[in-house]
Amino acid sequence: MPNLTIHLLRKGLKHFSDAVGYGDARHYSIDIGERHIGDLYVAPKQEKSPPWAAFFKGYVDDLSVLGKVKSTGAVLIVHTESRHFALTFGQGQFILNQDMIEERFGLLATLNSLESDALRSIDKENVRCRRPKQSRAGRFNSSAQDFGVDIKRDLIKGIVGFPKETKMLGRRMSGDDALTVSRDINLTF
Repeated sequence: MPNLTIHLLRKGLKHFSDAVGYGDARHYSIDIGERHIGDLYVAPKQEKSPPWAAFFKGYVDDLSVLGKVKSTGAVLIVHTESRHFALTFGQGQFILNQDMIEERFGLLATLNSLESDALRSIDKENVRCRRPKQSRAGRFNSSAQDFGVDIKRDLIKGIVGFPKETKMLGRRMSGDDALTVSRDINLTF
């Protein structure tokens, strides 16, 4: 079951390609029959030695024996009647122009989709000392009280839990700026 990472693009976007911050990304129109599904942007990467290979320079004659890595990323921008969504794959989050995504979309969508006693973890930050903290529940399903959230001092940055509608939303959700769902899906939705 793949994880889908979904970003909501800001309203007033002049053209959906403005959401792509990587100029060399290749564009592909995704159509199924007569229906336009979305626009795919892919940023291919060249094969290169892993960053840690330099650690062995001078000790290993041929650094290529340490292998090559190739990381690619893609963004699928899906159009609805009123909004645009960006689904990221691989390193796709680095292709997105971060100024074009709605902050906290995933957090709000997750909070609105979970049962109150179906939380798994909460990322919070104390506003007085700006100290981030992740709280995990001891039990599989927990309520907000189990995490010790102080509504006067803590800012919720992210949340993980189990949605009410598992058939529609998958079996697990997490949210911060992006919404991540674990769900079987294909392009024909």
